[in-house]
Amino acid sequence: MKVFKRFLQSIIAASLLASFILAPALPVAAHGDDDGQKQVVGYFIQWGIYGRNYLVKNIVDSGSADKLTVINYAFGNVAPNDSGQVVCKLTDEWADYQKPWEPSQSVDGNLVTWPNPILGNFQQLKLLKGLYPNIRVVITLGGWTLSKYFSDAALTPESRARHDRSVMGMGLDPRQWTSLAVCRH
Repeated sequence: MKVFKRFLQSIIAASLLASFILAPALPVAAHGDDDGQKQVVGYFIQWGIYGRNYLVKNIVDSGSADKLTVINYAFGNVAPNDSGQVVCKLTDEWADYQKPWEPSQSVDGNLVTWPNPILGNFQQLKLLKGLYPNIRVVITLGGWTLSKYFSDAALTPESRARHDRSVMGMGLDPRQWTSLAVCRH
């Protein structure tokens, strides 16, 4: 019974957290971005650039960019920081915003390297969004191994506010990211 109760509490906490995080995204749909048409969602895993060598450019090259309405970028983490407070964090900063790209790897065919302030998948997704402005880009928090602390983040008004501030502190350009999605397994 204790396990079920904890599970139920986690689900409720994750739902509350999702409502707080996603509430700012709701007006987007209310202003006509969601016209009731079907959504075609692509799931882009940040670590796919390594062993699979699957790059943002592949979304264009495969023809998928013409069909997608949403790209779900996985994953951001919800976990304690150095002082023990639960915050939103990036899980792979190299893949997210530090990795340079050769022209053959880049969405627009240009070399992407320092001193650009942002590189990696974030920079490539920004280029992709420029070419396909109707694609919504969503960063997903959690996943199978990164959802342990959702209930802690949603526990109190203070923890929710801290979590919300930490999302904005991840360096995500609000013009690039449409919203956040919470993935609780």
